[in-house]
Amino acid sequence: MQILLILLFPFIDLYLLFVLSDVAGPNITIFLVVFTGVLGFLLVRHQGKVGIRIASLSLKGIPPQQSLLDGPMLVISGILLMVPGAMSDIMGLLLLFPGFRIALFKSFLKKQNVHFASMVQEQERQPDSPTNPAEKEKPDSRTIDGEYKRED
Repeated sequence: MQILLILLFPFIDLYLLFVLSDVAGPNITIFLVVFTGVLGFLLVRHQGKVGIRIASLSLKGIPPQQSLLDGPMLVISGILLMVPGAMSDIMGLLLLFPGFRIALFKSFLKKQNVHFASMVQEQERQPDSPTNPAEKEKPDSRTIDGEYKRED
């Protein structure tokens, strides 16, 4: 089913572009295709510069956190905006919104049975919670320290 959707995507995208041309007119459609293409190009170029900045920060020992999630999704958004078509432009524009990116990433991880931890929790942290992760970890009364030996 997913392969069929991937194969039909360009045809649906092109069909929606023709419908847009009929509704809005060819001049506006051409303007929108060129505008979103340039916007996508600028977005991908900007993300390249951000990637270099993230790499330099991580070399200095500063963790990039949210940028690790945003970078690849914004590059995908830029590529979708560069592809001429109405559906790809809508998907590219939706990926520009941080809330949509987080929801999409959460649903992907749920589908893959992976727990989404630090990046979103970092954004949703309450002001009264400690900023230092070492302060946040308190010993649990149910934890028992011990050693074991495996005998085969």
